[in-house]
Amino acid sequence: MKDIMKYYLQLITLVFCLFVSACSDDDETTTPVFPDLQKIECEVGDTKTLTFEAADNWILTSSSLWCYFEQDGERTFVCSGNAGKQTVTIHISDDATELLKSYKAELTMKLAGSQQVIAEVTRPSTGYEVRAFNADKSVMYTEKNPFVINFDGTDILVLEANEDWALKSNPEWMEFNRRASDSEVVSGNAGDNVSVIPQMIMQYKKNEITGFLTIESRSGAVAKVPVKYEGIPADRIIGTLKDNIEVSVDGESYTAGDNSYDSEGVPVTVMAKNDEYTLVCVEYVAERNQMTWELEYSYTIMDSFNRWLWIDDDKEGNINIAASANNSKARTAYVLAFPNVIYAEIKDHLSDLVLLEKGIPKEYDENIIADIKQEGVAGDLISLVKESGEPILDGTGNPVKAVPSDMPDEQLESEYGTTNVFLVSSLTLGVNYDPFHIIVNGYSGWNLQAETKHNGQDTVWEGIEVEGRYMTSAFVNVSGMDESKNGTKPMVIKLMDNETILGVLLIQPRYED
Repeated sequence: MKDIMKYYLQLITLVFCLFVSACSDDDETTTPVFPDLQKIECEVGDTKTLTFEAADNWILTSSSLWCYFEQDGERTFVCSGNAGKQTVTIHISDDATELLKSYKAELTMKLAGSQQVIAEVTRPSTGYEVRAFNADKSVMYTEKNPFVINFDGTDILVLEANEDWALKSNPEWMEFNRRASDSEVVSGNAGDNVSVIPQMIMQYKKNEITGFLTIESRSGAVAKVPVKYEGIPADRIIGTLKDNIEVSVDGESYTAGDNSYDSEGVPVTVMAKNDEYTLVCVEYVAERNQMTWELEYSYTIMDSFNRWLWIDDDKEGNINIAASANNSKARTAYVLAFPNVIYAEIKDHLSDLVLLEKGIPKEYDENIIADIKQEGVAGDLISLVKESGEPILDGTGNPVKAVPSDMPDEQLESEYGTTNVFLVSSLTLGVNYDPFHIIVNGYSGWNLQAETKHNGQDTVWEGIEVEGRYMTSAFVNVSGMDESKNGTKPMVIKLMDNETILGVLLIQPRYED
Protein backbone atom coordinates (compact mmCIF):
# COMPACT_ATOMS: atom_id res chain seq x y z
CA MET A 1 0.00 0.00 0.00
CA LYS A 2 2.87 2.36 0.79
CA ASP A 3 4.32 1.67 -2.66
CA ILE A 4 1.00 2.47 -4.32
CA MET A 5 0.67 5.77 -2.43
CA LYS A 6 4.22 6.67 -3.26
CA TYR A 7 3.59 5.82 -6.90
CA TYR A 8 0.62 8.15 -7.12
CA LEU A 9 2.32 10.96 -5.22
CA GLN A 10 5.20 10.80 -7.64
CA LEU A 11 2.78 10.91 -10.58
CA ILE A 12 1.08 13.98 -9.12
CA THR A 13 4.46 15.67 -8.74
CA LEU A 14 5.24 14.81 -12.35
CA VAL A 15 1.96 16.30 -13.59
CA PHE A 16 2.63 19.50 -11.66
CA CYS A 17 6.14 19.79 -13.11
CA LEU A 18 4.79 19.25 -16.61
CA PHE A 19 2.12 21.90 -16.08
CA VAL A 20 4.69 24.47 -14.87
CA SER A 21 6.99 23.58 -17.77
CA ALA A 22 4.18 24.03 -20.31
CA CYS A 23 3.21 27.43 -18.92
CA SER A 24 6.70 28.84 -18.20
CA ASP A 25 7.29 30.62 -21.51
CA ASP A 26 5.94 31.24 -24.94
CA ASP A 27 9.14 30.32 -26.77
CA GLU A 28 8.83 28.66 -30.12
CA THR A 29 8.21 24.91 -29.61
CA THR A 30 10.80 22.54 -31.08
CA THR A 31 10.44 18.77 -31.46
CA PRO A 32 12.86 17.08 -29.05
CA VAL A 33 14.95 14.06 -30.01
CA PHE A 34 14.20 11.03 -27.84
CA PRO A 35 16.48 8.02 -27.28
CA ASP A 36 15.74 4.98 -29.41
CA LEU A 37 13.19 2.46 -28.04
CA GLN A 38 14.82 -0.31 -25.99
CA LYS A 39 13.22 -3.68 -25.15
CA ILE A 40 14.35 -5.30 -21.94
CA GLU A 41 13.57 -8.93 -20.99
CA CYS A 42 13.75 -9.77 -17.29
CA GLU A 43 12.72 -12.17 -14.51
CA VAL A 44 11.27 -11.51 -11.09
CA GLY A 45 14.06 -10.30 -8.83
CA ASP A 46 16.27 -9.01 -11.64
CA THR A 47 18.12 -5.70 -11.56
CA LYS A 48 18.63 -4.07 -14.98
CA THR A 49 20.26 -0.88 -16.23
CA LEU A 50 18.86 1.49 -18.83
CA THR A 51 21.45 3.63 -20.63
CA PHE A 52 20.51 6.53 -22.86
CA GLU A 53 21.58 10.03 -23.90
CA ALA A 54 19.21 12.97 -23.42
CA ALA A 55 19.35 16.31 -25.19
CA ASP A 56 17.68 18.18 -22.33
CA ASN A 57 16.48 17.81 -18.78
CA TRP A 58 14.21 14.76 -18.54
CA ILE A 59 11.71 12.93 -16.36
CA LEU A 60 11.18 9.15 -16.57
CA THR A 61 8.09 7.26 -15.26
CA SER A 62 7.20 3.55 -14.98
CA SER A 63 3.71 2.31 -15.85
CA SER A 64 3.79 -0.72 -13.50
CA LEU A 65 4.21 -1.27 -9.78
CA TRP A 66 6.53 -4.23 -10.34
CA CYS A 67 9.02 -2.15 -12.35
CA TYR A 68 10.63 0.64 -10.33
CA PHE A 69 13.78 2.79 -10.35
CA GLU A 70 16.55 3.22 -7.86
CA GLN A 71 17.70 6.82 -7.49
CA ASP A 72 20.02 8.00 -4.74
CA GLY A 73 19.51 4.64 -3.03
CA GLU A 74 15.73 4.97 -2.85
CA ARG A 75 12.91 3.09 -4.58
CA THR A 76 10.86 5.34 -6.86
CA PHE A 77 8.49 5.14 -9.80
CA VAL A 78 9.55 8.55 -11.16
CA CYS A 79 13.14 9.70 -11.70
CA SER A 80 14.75 12.69 -13.43
CA GLY A 81 18.06 14.03 -14.63
CA ASN A 82 19.95 16.53 -16.77
CA ALA A 83 21.05 16.45 -20.39
CA GLY A 84 23.79 14.06 -21.34
CA LYS A 85 24.53 10.38 -21.09
CA GLN A 86 22.52 8.67 -18.36
CA THR A 87 22.31 5.26 -16.64
CA VAL A 88 19.16 4.35 -14.68
CA THR A 89 18.88 1.26 -12.42
CA ILE A 90 15.65 -0.76 -12.79
CA HIS A 91 14.35 -3.34 -10.27
CA ILE A 92 11.84 -6.10 -11.05
CA SER A 93 9.51 -7.30 -8.23
CA ASP A 94 6.71 -9.88 -8.02
CA ASP A 95 3.93 -7.33 -7.42
CA ALA A 96 0.60 -7.91 -9.22
CA THR A 97 1.23 -11.59 -9.91
CA GLU A 98 -1.59 -13.24 -11.86
CA LEU A 99 -2.07 -16.62 -13.47
CA LEU A 100 -0.47 -17.23 -16.87
CA LYS A 101 0.24 -13.61 -17.68
CA SER A 102 3.25 -11.91 -19.19
CA TYR A 103 3.76 -8.37 -17.96
CA LYS A 104 4.99 -5.34 -19.87
CA ALA A 105 5.97 -2.06 -18.24
CA GLU A 106 6.46 1.05 -20.34
CA LEU A 107 9.10 3.61 -19.34
CA THR A 108 7.97 7.01 -20.59
CA MET A 109 10.30 10.01 -20.93
CA LYS A 110 9.13 13.62 -20.70
CA LEU A 111 11.47 15.90 -22.60
CA ALA A 112 11.00 19.55 -23.54
CA GLY A 113 7.23 19.44 -23.27
CA SER A 114 6.82 16.16 -25.16
CA GLN A 115 6.75 12.54 -24.03
CA GLN A 116 7.54 9.18 -25.57
CA VAL A 117 8.04 5.57 -24.52
CA ILE A 118 11.78 4.88 -24.60
CA ALA A 119 11.79 1.37 -23.09
CA GLU A 120 9.52 -1.66 -22.79
CA VAL A 121 10.33 -3.98 -19.88
CA THR A 122 8.80 -7.45 -20.10
CA ARG A 123 8.54 -9.89 -17.22
CA PRO A 124 7.44 -13.11 -18.96
CA SER A 125 5.54 -15.99 -17.38
CA THR A 126 8.33 -18.45 -18.03
CA GLY A 127 8.97 -19.08 -14.34
CA TYR A 128 6.51 -20.60 -11.89
CA GLU A 129 3.08 -21.11 -13.46
CA VAL A 130 -0.18 -22.41 -12.03
CA ARG A 131 -3.15 -23.25 -14.22
CA ALA A 132 -6.71 -23.71 -12.93
CA PHE A 133 -9.47 -25.50 -14.87
CA ASN A 134 -12.92 -26.98 -14.51
CA ALA A 135 -13.36 -30.76 -14.30
CA ASP A 136 -12.96 -31.50 -18.03
CA LYS A 137 -10.42 -28.68 -18.56
CA SER A 138 -12.70 -26.90 -21.01
CA VAL A 139 -12.62 -23.69 -18.96
CA MET A 140 -9.52 -21.94 -17.61
CA TYR A 141 -9.92 -19.69 -14.58
CA THR A 142 -8.28 -16.28 -14.38
CA GLU A 143 -8.70 -13.19 -12.24
CA LYS A 144 -11.36 -11.96 -14.67
CA ASN A 145 -12.99 -15.40 -14.73
CA PRO A 146 -12.63 -16.83 -11.20
CA PHE A 147 -13.66 -20.31 -10.11
CA VAL A 148 -17.17 -20.04 -8.64
CA ILE A 149 -17.91 -22.27 -5.64
CA ASN A 150 -21.46 -23.50 -6.08
CA PHE A 151 -23.96 -23.55 -3.21
CA ASP A 152 -23.83 -27.30 -2.68
CA GLY A 153 -20.03 -27.44 -2.98
CA THR A 154 -19.91 -30.11 -5.69
CA ASP A 155 -17.94 -28.52 -8.55
CA ILE A 156 -14.41 -29.77 -9.20
CA LEU A 157 -11.39 -27.47 -9.54
CA VAL A 158 -8.34 -28.88 -11.36
CA LEU A 159 -4.92 -27.43 -10.53
CA GLU A 160 -1.65 -27.99 -12.36
CA ALA A 161 1.74 -26.29 -12.13
CA ASN A 162 5.16 -26.51 -13.75
CA GLU A 163 6.82 -27.08 -10.37
CA ASP A 164 6.02 -29.23 -7.36
CA TRP A 165 3.62 -27.23 -5.24
CA ALA A 166 1.47 -27.09 -2.12
CA LEU A 167 -1.49 -25.00 -1.05
CA LYS A 168 -0.13 -22.30 1.23
CA SER A 169 -3.43 -20.72 2.25
CA ASN A 170 -7.10 -20.41 1.36
CA PRO A 171 -9.82 -17.98 2.48
CA GLU A 172 -11.21 -18.60 5.96
CA TRP A 173 -14.71 -18.89 4.52
CA MET A 174 -14.05 -22.05 2.49
CA GLU A 175 -12.65 -25.55 2.88
CA PHE A 176 -12.15 -28.65 0.74
CA ASN A 177 -14.41 -31.68 0.59
CA ARG A 178 -11.82 -34.34 1.32
CA ARG A 179 -11.82 -38.09 1.77
CA ALA A 180 -10.24 -39.84 4.72
CA SER A 181 -7.54 -41.20 2.40
CA ASP A 182 -6.52 -37.72 1.19
CA SER A 183 -3.34 -36.14 2.52
CA GLU A 184 -3.71 -33.33 5.02
CA VAL A 185 -2.12 -30.80 2.64
CA VAL A 186 -3.43 -30.09 -0.86
CA SER A 187 -0.37 -30.47 -3.09
CA GLY A 188 0.87 -31.81 -6.41
CA ASN A 189 3.92 -32.66 -8.47
CA ALA A 190 5.00 -30.73 -11.53
CA GLY A 191 2.69 -31.52 -14.46
CA ASP A 192 0.10 -33.40 -12.37
CA ASN A 193 -3.61 -32.61 -12.60
CA VAL A 194 -4.87 -32.35 -9.02
CA SER A 195 -8.64 -32.29 -8.52
CA VAL A 196 -10.11 -30.60 -5.44
CA ILE A 197 -13.68 -29.72 -4.44
CA PRO A 198 -13.90 -26.32 -2.76
CA GLN A 199 -16.96 -25.79 -0.59
CA MET A 200 -18.28 -23.04 1.60
CA ILE A 201 -18.22 -23.17 5.39
CA MET A 202 -21.81 -22.99 6.60
CA GLN A 203 -21.66 -19.67 8.45
CA TYR A 204 -20.43 -17.83 5.34
CA LYS A 205 -22.96 -19.17 2.83
CA LYS A 206 -25.40 -16.26 2.88
CA ASN A 207 -23.57 -13.45 1.05
CA GLU A 208 -21.32 -13.02 -1.99
CA ILE A 209 -17.59 -13.14 -1.28
CA THR A 210 -14.29 -13.35 -3.22
CA GLY A 211 -10.74 -14.42 -2.45
CA PHE A 212 -7.68 -16.38 -3.57
CA LEU A 213 -6.04 -19.76 -3.12
CA THR A 214 -2.32 -19.18 -2.59
CA ILE A 215 -0.20 -21.86 -4.27
CA GLU A 216 3.50 -22.05 -3.34
CA SER A 217 6.16 -23.86 -5.37
CA ARG A 218 8.95 -25.93 -3.89
CA SER A 219 11.33 -23.04 -4.64
CA GLY A 220 9.12 -20.59 -2.73
CA ALA A 221 7.48 -18.82 -5.67
CA VAL A 222 3.82 -17.94 -5.17
CA ALA A 223 0.79 -17.75 -7.47
CA LYS A 224 -2.85 -17.06 -6.67
CA VAL A 225 -5.98 -18.77 -7.96
CA PRO A 226 -9.08 -16.53 -7.76
CA VAL A 227 -12.21 -18.06 -6.19
CA LYS A 228 -15.67 -16.62 -5.71
CA TYR A 229 -18.99 -17.45 -4.06
CA GLU A 230 -22.09 -15.71 -5.40
CA GLY A 231 -24.27 -15.97 -2.29
CA ILE A 232 -27.24 -18.18 -1.44
CA PRO A 233 -29.64 -18.73 -4.37
CA ALA A 234 -33.11 -17.22 -4.08
CA ASP A 235 -34.74 -20.68 -3.94
CA ARG A 236 -32.55 -22.17 -1.19
CA ILE A 237 -32.61 -21.93 2.59
CA ILE A 238 -30.15 -22.75 5.37
CA GLY A 239 -30.90 -23.53 9.01
CA THR A 240 -27.81 -23.72 11.20
CA LEU A 241 -29.29 -26.08 13.82
CA LYS A 242 -28.40 -29.69 12.96
CA ASP A 243 -29.60 -31.42 16.15
CA ASN A 244 -33.15 -32.07 17.35
CA ILE A 245 -34.44 -29.90 20.17
CA GLU A 246 -35.45 -31.78 23.33
CA VAL A 247 -37.74 -29.82 25.67
CA SER A 248 -38.57 -30.54 29.30
CA VAL A 249 -42.21 -31.04 30.24
CA ASP A 250 -42.35 -27.63 31.96
CA GLY A 251 -40.72 -25.81 29.03
CA GLU A 252 -37.95 -24.53 31.29
CA SER A 253 -34.93 -26.36 29.85
CA TYR A 254 -33.77 -27.35 26.37
CA THR A 255 -31.04 -29.46 24.81
CA ALA A 256 -29.82 -29.62 21.22
CA GLY A 257 -26.99 -32.06 20.73
CA ASP A 258 -24.31 -31.27 23.33
CA ASN A 259 -25.70 -27.81 24.04
CA SER A 260 -28.08 -26.90 26.85
CA TYR A 261 -30.32 -23.85 27.07
CA ASP A 262 -32.42 -22.26 29.80
CA SER A 263 -36.05 -21.16 29.73
CA GLU A 264 -35.34 -18.52 27.05
CA GLY A 265 -35.25 -21.30 24.45
CA VAL A 266 -32.95 -22.23 21.57
CA PRO A 267 -31.46 -19.70 19.12
CA VAL A 268 -31.46 -20.72 15.45
CA THR A 269 -30.05 -18.87 12.44
CA VAL A 270 -31.84 -18.97 9.09
CA MET A 271 -30.10 -17.83 5.91
CA ALA A 272 -32.09 -16.74 2.87
CA LYS A 273 -31.34 -14.36 0.03
CA ASN A 274 -32.12 -10.82 1.21
CA ASP A 275 -33.69 -12.37 4.36
CA GLU A 276 -36.81 -13.21 2.37
CA TYR A 277 -38.29 -16.26 4.11
CA THR A 278 -41.52 -17.52 5.68
CA LEU A 279 -41.81 -19.71 8.80
CA VAL A 280 -44.40 -22.47 9.22
CA CYS A 281 -44.95 -24.34 12.52
CA VAL A 282 -46.36 -27.85 12.23
CA GLU A 283 -47.23 -30.29 15.01
CA TYR A 284 -46.87 -33.87 13.84
CA VAL A 285 -47.61 -37.38 15.07
CA ALA A 286 -45.69 -40.37 13.73
CA GLU A 287 -47.30 -43.79 14.22
CA ARG A 288 -46.22 -47.15 12.86
CA ASN A 289 -48.70 -48.90 10.58
CA GLN A 290 -49.29 -52.36 12.05
CA MET A 291 -49.73 -53.86 8.60
CA THR A 292 -46.78 -52.34 6.72
CA TRP A 293 -44.60 -51.42 9.73
CA GLU A 294 -43.91 -48.10 8.09
CA LEU A 295 -44.24 -44.79 9.90
CA GLU A 296 -47.28 -42.75 8.98
CA TYR A 297 -47.44 -39.04 9.77
CA SER A 298 -50.31 -36.72 10.53
CA TYR A 299 -49.88 -32.95 10.76
CA THR A 300 -51.55 -29.93 12.29
CA ILE A 301 -50.39 -26.49 11.17
CA MET A 302 -50.11 -24.36 14.30
CA ASP A 303 -51.49 -20.84 14.12
CA SER A 304 -51.57 -18.21 16.84
CA PHE A 305 -54.60 -19.86 18.45
CA ASN A 306 -53.31 -23.41 18.88
CA ARG A 307 -49.55 -22.94 19.04
CA TRP A 308 -47.57 -24.30 21.96
CA LEU A 309 -44.33 -23.13 20.38
CA TRP A 310 -43.14 -19.57 20.85
CA ILE A 311 -41.21 -18.27 17.84
CA ASP A 312 -39.31 -14.99 18.12
CA ASP A 313 -38.18 -13.88 14.64
CA ASP A 314 -36.38 -10.58 13.95
CA LYS A 315 -36.96 -11.03 10.19
CA GLU A 316 -33.18 -10.95 9.64
CA GLY A 317 -32.59 -14.66 10.15
CA ASN A 318 -32.24 -14.65 13.95
CA ILE A 319 -34.89 -16.92 15.47
CA ASN A 320 -35.54 -18.16 18.99
CA ILE A 321 -37.68 -21.23 19.70
CA ALA A 322 -39.33 -21.94 23.06
CA ALA A 323 -42.26 -24.07 24.24
CA SER A 324 -45.01 -23.70 26.80
CA ALA A 325 -45.48 -26.21 29.61
CA ASN A 326 -46.93 -29.56 28.55
CA ASN A 327 -49.82 -30.92 30.59
CA SER A 328 -50.37 -33.86 28.31
CA LYS A 329 -48.53 -36.61 26.51
CA ALA A 330 -45.27 -36.07 24.65
CA ARG A 331 -45.58 -33.94 21.51
CA THR A 332 -43.50 -33.18 18.46
CA ALA A 333 -43.31 -30.36 15.95
CA TYR A 334 -41.35 -28.99 13.02
CA VAL A 335 -40.41 -25.40 12.35
CA LEU A 336 -40.14 -25.05 8.58
CA ALA A 337 -38.60 -22.15 6.67
CA PHE A 338 -39.21 -21.48 2.99
CA PRO A 339 -37.71 -18.85 0.68
CA ASN A 340 -40.54 -16.51 -0.24
CA VAL A 341 -40.27 -17.38 -3.93
CA ILE A 342 -40.84 -21.05 -3.06
CA TYR A 343 -43.52 -20.43 -0.43
CA ALA A 344 -45.57 -18.41 -2.92
CA GLU A 345 -45.70 -21.50 -5.14
CA ILE A 346 -46.51 -24.13 -2.49
CA LYS A 347 -48.41 -22.36 0.30
CA ASP A 348 -51.77 -23.62 -0.97
CA HIS A 349 -50.46 -27.15 -1.57
CA LEU A 350 -48.48 -27.96 1.58
CA SER A 351 -50.45 -31.15 2.26
CA ASP A 352 -49.88 -32.35 -1.31
CA LEU A 353 -46.21 -31.44 -1.68
CA VAL A 354 -44.60 -31.22 1.77
CA LEU A 355 -46.71 -32.65 4.60
CA LEU A 356 -47.12 -36.16 3.24
CA GLU A 357 -48.35 -39.24 5.09
CA LYS A 358 -44.99 -40.92 4.53
CA GLY A 359 -43.13 -37.93 5.94
CA ILE A 360 -41.66 -34.76 4.53
CA PRO A 361 -39.96 -35.55 1.17
CA LYS A 362 -36.18 -35.46 0.98
CA GLU A 363 -36.18 -32.43 -1.31
CA TYR A 364 -37.63 -30.40 1.57
CA ASP A 365 -35.18 -31.64 4.21
CA GLU A 366 -33.28 -28.33 4.20
CA ASN A 367 -36.53 -26.51 5.00
CA ILE A 368 -36.77 -28.24 8.39
CA ILE A 369 -34.87 -25.76 10.54
CA ALA A 370 -35.96 -27.36 13.83
CA ASP A 371 -37.38 -30.73 14.90
CA ILE A 372 -38.78 -30.41 18.42
CA LYS A 373 -39.83 -33.06 20.90
CA GLN A 374 -41.30 -32.09 24.26
CA GLU A 375 -41.62 -34.55 27.10
CA GLY A 376 -45.09 -35.49 28.30
CA VAL A 377 -46.40 -35.79 31.82
CA ALA A 378 -44.86 -38.83 33.48
CA GLY A 379 -47.30 -41.62 34.31
CA ASP A 380 -51.05 -41.07 34.10
CA LEU A 381 -52.22 -37.65 32.96
CA ILE A 382 -55.36 -37.82 35.10
CA SER A 383 -55.61 -39.31 38.58
CA LEU A 384 -58.69 -39.98 40.75
CA VAL A 385 -57.91 -39.66 44.47
CA LYS A 386 -59.58 -39.40 47.84
CA GLU A 387 -59.45 -36.17 49.87
CA SER A 388 -56.42 -37.67 51.60
CA GLY A 389 -54.60 -37.96 48.27
CA GLU A 390 -54.74 -41.75 48.20
CA PRO A 391 -56.06 -43.36 45.00
CA ILE A 392 -59.68 -44.48 44.99
CA LEU A 393 -60.15 -48.25 44.56
CA ASP A 394 -62.51 -50.45 42.60
CA GLY A 395 -64.49 -53.35 44.08
CA THR A 396 -61.43 -55.65 43.97
CA GLY A 397 -59.12 -53.23 45.75
CA ASN A 398 -57.22 -51.99 42.68
CA PRO A 399 -56.69 -48.27 41.94
CA VAL A 400 -59.24 -46.77 39.56
CA LYS A 401 -57.37 -45.74 36.40
CA ALA A 402 -58.15 -43.15 33.73
CA VAL A 403 -57.21 -45.01 30.54
CA PRO A 404 -56.45 -43.17 27.27
CA SER A 405 -59.17 -43.57 24.65
CA ASP A 406 -58.33 -45.84 21.73
CA MET A 407 -60.36 -43.78 19.27
CA PRO A 408 -58.36 -42.27 16.34
CA ASP A 409 -56.84 -38.88 17.12
CA GLU A 410 -58.75 -37.15 14.34
CA GLN A 411 -62.03 -38.43 15.70
CA LEU A 412 -61.15 -37.38 19.25
CA GLU A 413 -60.11 -33.93 18.06
CA SER A 414 -63.35 -33.55 16.16
CA GLU A 415 -65.56 -34.78 18.99
CA TYR A 416 -63.85 -33.29 22.06
CA GLY A 417 -61.40 -30.65 20.78
CA THR A 418 -58.38 -32.56 22.08
CA THR A 419 -56.70 -35.95 21.82
CA ASN A 420 -56.23 -36.12 25.61
CA VAL A 421 -59.38 -38.14 26.23
CA PHE A 422 -59.47 -40.70 29.05
CA LEU A 423 -62.02 -43.31 30.16
CA VAL A 424 -62.92 -44.45 33.68
CA SER A 425 -64.87 -47.69 33.63
CA SER A 426 -64.10 -49.24 37.01
CA LEU A 427 -66.19 -47.23 39.48
CA THR A 428 -67.91 -50.20 41.09
CA LEU A 429 -71.50 -50.05 42.32
CA GLY A 430 -71.70 -50.75 46.04
CA VAL A 431 -68.57 -48.67 46.78
CA ASN A 432 -68.90 -45.17 48.24
CA TYR A 433 -66.69 -42.67 46.33
CA ASP A 434 -68.18 -39.54 47.88
CA PRO A 435 -66.25 -37.33 47.44
CA PHE A 436 -63.22 -37.79 45.18
CA HIS A 437 -60.87 -35.43 43.36
CA ILE A 438 -59.80 -35.35 39.74
CA ILE A 439 -56.19 -34.18 39.38
CA VAL A 440 -54.40 -33.22 36.16
CA ASN A 441 -50.85 -34.37 36.79
CA GLY A 442 -48.26 -31.74 35.94
CA TYR A 443 -50.75 -28.87 36.08
CA SER A 444 -49.39 -26.05 38.24
CA GLY A 445 -51.97 -23.33 37.59
CA TRP A 446 -54.82 -22.10 39.81
CA ASN A 447 -57.69 -21.91 37.37
CA LEU A 448 -58.67 -25.52 36.75
CA GLN A 449 -62.30 -25.63 35.64
CA ALA A 450 -64.76 -28.42 34.87
CA GLU A 451 -67.17 -28.22 31.93
CA THR A 452 -69.76 -31.00 31.85
CA LYS A 453 -71.85 -29.94 28.86
CA HIS A 454 -71.22 -31.85 25.66
CA ASN A 455 -73.03 -31.27 22.36
CA GLY A 456 -75.33 -28.86 24.18
CA GLN A 457 -76.40 -31.39 26.85
CA ASP A 458 -75.38 -31.53 30.50
CA THR A 459 -73.90 -34.98 31.08
CA VAL A 460 -73.71 -34.95 34.89
CA TRP A 461 -75.65 -37.80 36.49
CA GLU A 462 -78.51 -36.96 38.79
CA GLY A 463 -77.36 -36.26 42.33
CA ILE A 464 -73.73 -35.65 41.33
CA GLU A 465 -71.92 -32.30 41.56
CA VAL A 466 -68.71 -31.47 39.67
CA GLU A 467 -66.80 -28.26 40.36
CA GLY A 468 -63.28 -26.87 40.11
CA ARG A 469 -61.53 -26.05 43.38
CA TYR A 470 -58.08 -25.21 44.65
CA MET A 471 -56.36 -25.49 48.00
CA THR A 472 -52.67 -26.35 47.98
CA SER A 473 -53.15 -27.36 44.36
CA ALA A 474 -55.89 -27.17 41.78
CA PHE A 475 -58.30 -30.07 41.34
CA VAL A 476 -61.87 -30.86 40.33
CA ASN A 477 -64.12 -32.10 43.11
CA VAL A 478 -66.79 -34.73 42.44
CA SER A 479 -69.36 -35.17 45.21
CA GLY A 480 -72.48 -37.30 45.63
CA MET A 481 -70.97 -40.48 44.15
CA ASP A 482 -72.22 -42.83 46.88
CA GLU A 483 -72.78 -46.59 46.60
CA SER A 484 -75.80 -46.32 44.27
CA LYS A 485 -75.46 -43.20 42.12
CA ASN A 486 -75.26 -44.14 38.43
CA GLY A 487 -76.11 -42.97 34.92
CA THR A 488 -77.05 -44.45 31.56
CA LYS A 489 -74.55 -42.49 29.46
CA PRO A 490 -70.95 -41.48 30.04
CA MET A 491 -70.41 -38.40 32.18
CA VAL A 492 -68.21 -36.02 30.16
CA ILE A 493 -65.91 -33.80 32.24
CA LYS A 494 -63.76 -31.35 30.28
CA LEU A 495 -60.81 -30.18 32.37
CA MET A 496 -59.93 -26.65 31.31
CA ASP A 497 -57.66 -23.71 32.10
CA ASN A 498 -59.55 -20.69 30.72
CA GLU A 499 -60.16 -21.65 27.07
CA THR A 500 -57.49 -24.38 26.98
CA ILE A 501 -58.70 -27.98 27.18
CA LEU A 502 -56.16 -29.91 29.26
CA GLY A 503 -57.99 -33.20 28.98
CA VAL A 504 -61.41 -34.86 28.88
CA LEU A 505 -62.55 -37.53 31.35
CA LEU A 506 -65.35 -39.91 30.34
CA ILE A 507 -66.81 -41.67 33.40
CA GLN A 508 -68.65 -44.74 32.12
CA PRO A 509 -71.86 -46.04 33.75
CA ARG A 510 -71.03 -48.04 36.87
CA TYR A 511 -71.31 -51.78 37.14
CA GLU A 512 -71.61 -54.37 39.89
CA ASP A 513 -68.45 -56.29 40.63
